[in-house]
Amino acid sequence: MACAAFITFFQVAITRSAIAPAPFALECNLAISPPRSEILLRLCNGLISHHFPVLSQNSAQLQQNAIATQIATFTQQTQLNRVQDEERRSTNKVDSVSKMLGIELTDKLRRVSHATTDDESSAFWHRMAATKKSARLGVFQAYIDTAKERLNKEHLTFVADNALLNATLSLSWAMVHKGAIGTGMNMFRFGDTDVEAAQQLNSHLELILSGSVNSSGG
Repeated sequence: MACAAFITFFQVAITRSAIAPAPFALECNLAISPPRSEILLRLCNGLISHHFPVLSQNSAQLQQNAIATQIATFTQQTQLNRVQDEERRSTNKVDSVSKMLGIELTDKLRRVSHATTDDESSAFWHRMAATKKSARLGVFQAYIDTAKERLNKEHLTFVADNALLNATLSLSWAMVHKGAIGTGMNMFRFGDTDVEAAQQLNSHLELILSGSVNSSGG
């Protein structure tokens, strides 16, 4: 109760009479604030920035710049990865003849067709490469039917099956017999570079097999 008198003084000081209102005993004019000192403000801010670097405006700006740089780097790397993924998917979607046949069969096809690139291969191989495996047999039959119409042989019946399709795509046609040069895939039917020389060799071999000439050319 040591402060009872002090509390009573404040109770009386804040009590206003209803009969003759008078100003509060504690009421006084507010003191005029002193003018701001720029020197003291700079000194105060310097002390605060020195002891609390996190609150420094320069530090906050540097942190924001660092965060912005990291975000820009992350965004750029993400965009680069997206572009690379799109290029990779586009590359995988491109069905080329060499991709369908493989290295060995592609080299074999280029030798027999005298093509140096996939673009020089016939339209049949490009169509096969661009067609799903389940639909290749139908496309193969369509090519056969088109060939029959072009030869005016529509009446002929020629139904392609999977065995013929696989043999065609694998370039592994078998010869009728070991001495046949008119059937199958063999070196005498297809010359690597000189077509005329290959044709002359085939004609000479046919004459030999027919008994018209001997192997010495007589």
